[in-house]
Amino acid sequence: MQSIFSRKFNEITADKFGYIKLTDVNVNLKEQSIELCLIYPSDKKSEVESNEKEIKQAVAATVKTEALLVVNLKAVCFDLEYCRQILKDFFKKYPSVFPYVNIKETVCAEKTEADSVFLEIPVNADIIDYCKERDLSNMAVEYLEMFFTEKIHIAFLPRKDGLSDNDVLTMDNDEPVYRLSMDGGRNIIPGGIKEIIGKSVEEPAMYIEDCSSAFAEETVVLCGTVSDFKELKKSDGSKTFYKFTLTDFTASMDCLIFPNKTATAEKISQICDGMEIVLKGQLKEKEFRGEKTLSVFVRSVSGCVLPADFVKNEIYRTTPDSYKTVFPEPYLEETQMGLFEEKKDNAVPEYVKGKTYVVYDFETTGLDTRVCKIIEIGAVKIVDGKFTETFSTLIDPGEKLEDRIVETTNITDEMLFGKPAIEDVLPDFNLFCDKAVLVGQNSNDFDYKILQRVASEQKLRFSAEHEDTMVMAKKLLRRVHNYKLATLAKYYGVVNENAHRALDDAVTT
Repeated sequence: MQSIFSRKFNEITADKFGYIKLTDVNVNLKEQSIELCLIYPSDKKSEVESNEKEIKQAVAATVKTEALLVVNLKAVCFDLEYCRQILKDFFKKYPSVFPYVNIKETVCAEKTEADSVFLEIPVNADIIDYCKERDLSNMAVEYLEMFFTEKIHIAFLPRKDGLSDNDVLTMDNDEPVYRLSMDGGRNIIPGGIKEIIGKSVEEPAMYIEDCSSAFAEETVVLCGTVSDFKELKKSDGSKTFYKFTLTDFTASMDCLIFPNKTATAEKISQICDGMEIVLKGQLKEKEFRGEKTLSVFVRSVSGCVLPADFVKNEIYRTTPDSYKTVFPEPYLEETQMGLFEEKKDNAVPEYVKGKTYVVYDFETTGLDTRVCKIIEIGAVKIVDGKFTETFSTLIDPGEKLEDRIVETTNITDEMLFGKPAIEDVLPDFNLFCDKAVLVGQNSNDFDYKILQRVASEQKLRFSAEHEDTMVMAKKLLRRVHNYKLATLAKYYGVVNENAHRALDDAVTT
């Protein structure tokens, strides 16, 4: 698309702005808009600014769309540290290479051409040939040129000190930062390796759940337990092959073995259901009736013993440094008192001093915690026993509300239209809840389950310290007929004028 745009744009402008590059296109169907991001060398800034109107008219003539067209022009200059972050994002798509590339030590060699950058990337000596076979240098160059206007050249240099420190995957300042929950990467190291087919498989195995379309045609190493092993024939009856399911601690994968000189029927027959193996093969992707499936064409198999104390190493997003969509507001206490009545200071119990609580409540599209979507978050922060700030927002679920939800919450589709998506809201809520004990009413069975599910989808981690006020009430109160929020509020003399709205329910809780 970039080349098509550049050709048409340069024809319209007679190559006057040939240094401008298209890097990104964002289409918003809801707002019927198209955003084009274009970059240009920082030394051309004054020229671009003085011709901005002409450039944008030429872009519009190039694109020819009835949608609202937004053109963003950005001056860029090559920055090595930013380049390293982009390279890390590129190489993490190649798990067989990523641990052996020392991106931190990537340097710029002395320039021999104007407007060119020569990068030297240290790579473990054992995979230099593999990088050349996969043409990774040219692929990395194409990826980098979406961010810089300079002509990029890459050379891989051999290094001998083993693995690199790539367990932390960082992006630029506007993007999420991801970390591993433990040291050691996302792999499984089986023991007791015993050769069955081909060469002994000694390499660590990647998680099966990490296998995706991005790794199709790549060589992968997987381990797990065999099930559903069977002998099959091709539809025309010409060839026999073997199929089984391999299951590790994270997911399952279909595996196929086609007999050959190395994988004889005698050797294949040693594999059986319940057996623990580690295998090496090529990950293949097929599409049938619009659905894509992955399987492994096995080349080598070894018997093994899976680790008994395996703990899954999760990838998660770190808590953001700042709010981007929803901004907390100071809590303003409203009280009603007589003209000559003195305001009483409520003593703060010792057990809450030095602690931070976030009391929260969700309004949702339904009651099934497995699938319902959040349409409103309301929360209040309590520090040292005092209310300090609130977090409140409506959320567009991307679907029409049922009548019963509208009746219960008084939230309508019109109120939600144009509100932020949960993907934009939850990172801000994660920051609001940072280092706090979470508190909710009947949350063990509802709100906290939903929070855990949605947070898992976005790779966010919320505090495991959680209290349910309904559980507390059942332990401490005996003079109420039920433990609903309205009943408890009445018992304690708390007035909730907007029940079933998230912030009001959270404050009441």
